[in-house]
Amino acid sequence: MGLAAHGQPRYAGLIEEFLTLGNDWTSCLAFDVSDSALPDMLRRILSRSPDFSTKADLAASIQAVLEKVLLHAANLMSEIDHDVLCIVGGCALNSVANGRLATTLRPGRRLLVPPHAGDAGIGIGALWLDRLIKNGVPAHFTLRGRSLDPWIARPGRLYGEERCRSAARGAYPQLIPDASVAGPRDLAERIAGGQVVGILNGPSEMGPRALGGRSIFADPRQALSRERLNREIKHREPFRPLAPMVLEERCEEFFVDVRCTDSFMIRVAEATAKCAKLAPAVVHIDGTARVQTVPPDGDPFLRALLTAFDEITGVPMLLNTSFNRRGEPIVETPEDAVDAFLAMKLDGLYLDGLYFIHPKAMAMS
Repeated sequence: MGLAAHGQPRYAGLIEEFLTLGNDWTSCLAFDVSDSALPDMLRRILSRSPDFSTKADLAASIQAVLEKVLLHAANLMSEIDHDVLCIVGGCALNSVANGRLATTLRPGRRLLVPPHAGDAGIGIGALWLDRLIKNGVPAHFTLRGRSLDPWIARPGRLYGEERCRSAARGAYPQLIPDASVAGPRDLAERIAGGQVVGILNGPSEMGPRALGGRSIFADPRQALSRERLNREIKHREPFRPLAPMVLEERCEEFFVDVRCTDSFMIRVAEATAKCAKLAPAVVHIDGTARVQTVPPDGDPFLRALLTAFDEITGVPMLLNTSFNRRGEPIVETPEDAVDAFLAMKLDGLYLDGLYFIHPKAMAMS
């Protein structure tokens, strides 16, 4: 998705020759996955011109075909009476396609994509349907006494302060406590001052997106924040976008269509001119961003952190990416977080209310 924005869908027509789109559910999409002709064709294209522009054009072409198939499938549902369209599975994690689909639905209909868009999402839907059939009314699901939305995305374990202290003590003297950061406002001041911080906050996420439970936060106002994160900290391709986390009630100031935003960072929205000016680090080359909103009933820590950052900078938004080293899963435990922090060029580590730094950082201050 990130690479596609750098290219043009020059090969979309060639790829579509391998697909057949039908006008009913039995023939919605026909594609022979055992046919080696398509991958052979893609390899020939790359072998003739293995440069960045060709790879970007191929990515843009595949993205265009995926969006066409998704919109075709959704159109088959258009005459069915419904108010919510729910999609799951691997393709439902394509946030660019999701953003486009959300804007094509008829008025009064909305898109729902679970943050863990796979078989687990189908399981929750099946349980809801079972309760509806048996009881005649929809079930009201909760998670630890809270509404499933947005907490469904973060059902992981809580580790507690003592576990966090123990993990940090195990890394001493490479990791030392910094008592000057005592809450969200202190942390917001550090981020506003240019620090890039690893966060372990409350329960962990389920699904591929880091939503503030196991995240790396940076200042979105500096385009160099994105470059430092991609090139020096996560050691990944510089074309990869980084996501904005924004107070839900301020979202419309920075993004064009709120239908293209949600609490799970699973849709892409067009950035406003204000966003491009004030938060360039979260705006992709095509002028879009994969937005995560934090609603009033969302994580209290994240709400306080965003509010404090807004009071300091005038921007109610943070740059957010997953807390992991390249090639590794997102951290889960305090020990994982400490290990990743020591191996990455992060400036600080926040463990459920406790803040830690490298000794060299204290010497520089």
